Amino acid sequence: MPKSSGTKNHLLFIDSVRALAAVYVVLNHAVVQYYDSSVNSLLTGPGNHLSGIKKISIVMLSQAHYAVDIFIVLSGFSLMLTVIKNDHFLKGGTWVFFKRRVIRIIPPYYCAMLLSLILIWFFIGHKTGTHWDVALPVTKADIITHLLLIQDFFLSSASRINHVFWSIAVEFRIYLFFPLLVFLWRRKGAATTLIIVALISVVCSFILLIIHRYSAEINLSMAGVSPYIILFALGMLGADMSFSHNKTPIAARNFYAAISPKKAAIAVIFYLLLIAIVKYVFKTNDPDANVILVKDEIIDVLIGILGAFLLFACSVHNEENTRPLLFRILYTRPLVFIGSFSYSLYLIHAPLVQLITQYILAPLQIDNHTKCVLLIVGGIPPIIGVSYLFFWLFERPFLRLGKKVSIKKVEQMAITNPAP
Repeated sequence: MPKSSGTKNHLLFIDSVRALAAVYVVLNHAVVQYYDSSVNSLLTGPGNHLSGIKKISIVMLSQAHYAVDIFIVLSGFSLMLTVIKNDHFLKGGTWVFFKRRVIRIIPPYYCAMLLSLILIWFFIGHKTGTHWDVALPVTKADIITHLLLIQDFFLSSASRINHVFWSIAVEFRIYLFFPLLVFLWRRKGAATTLIIVALISVVCSFILLIIHRYSAEINLSMAGVSPYIILFALGMLGADMSFSHNKTPIAARNFYAAISPKKAAIAVIFYLLLIAIVKYVFKTNDPDANVILVKDEIIDVLIGILGAFLLFACSVHNEENTRPLLFRILYTRPLVFIGSFSYSLYLIHAPLVQLITQYILAPLQIDNHTKCVLLIVGGIPPIIGVSYLFFWLFERPFLRLGKKVSIKKVEQMAITNPAP
């Protein structure tokens, strides 16, 4: 059973889950360089000639949006750990929290933005018919919105410069709510806080919808905090259920510990089937984009619930002698290592994917499927290597905060000072 003292130790599974999410995003962007991931496109479009297995593989590797959901759940989980250890107070207070978040997130983000702009200026600034085209062209307005972390609000800017940056803006904005969430959690409890979070999400969406009626430029699909603040709060709940000494979390841990891993795995499989049914079976004939958006947000929340449960399950099995085989994989050194610089990998992989696609694979006289496989097999390892170099140069110094610590200590610091 996990104890609160366990939060003092490095919970390696968090870095491994973060690594899996980051690598999955890279896989996704390698696939969508050559194939539209939509089911309709695979059935009737350019991917129509592919076999059934290949089509299923493309669909399975093209759901990066849900990896972003997991990142946000992880962030709420990780930040809540220090709150629990500090008797449900923010260590150092609100101002110290904001200062740490700015130092942790902004410098690597700005460095990645500068790198992306340099690569666009000299190498990848022309549209080539790949997914990278959504990042082009770049205007002065795009640079300003990205510097201010408001690019997600505008359809013309959300994907420019580097099409993964929108999520950094969203998550950084969620941090503004974190002190309030901690206060509510301490004073009103988890259930009331989750209800208030849901109301915040609805109100923010409603405000965006009203503004959108007066300006079609306002982005409704990935702007603001909805539904991501709900996922963040679910991550907080997962941490609270895992390590709090309150009566309800202890009962939940005892209940879960009494369930066999096989039964838990079967429950997860049925839950995944439920998500698949909501996504692919319950289709609406309503052309209203708002109806589709609500459905997508429901799926995001379902993914968030699953992510919070899996982190809770990993926490229960954190002791080495209680880990089922699947959880042991999350403690393997390569995964933990990649997780320690997953923020850097997330920030800079997209332009690197385009560099390999445009200058190495495009000249080859081979079919797109072979290029896609080569990009995955031969391209991802060097992308990971370059991302680690970026981490060493532009992320690690801010993790260290001027202190002389070993790289092992830096990796451990990532758990209590996480990035998106």
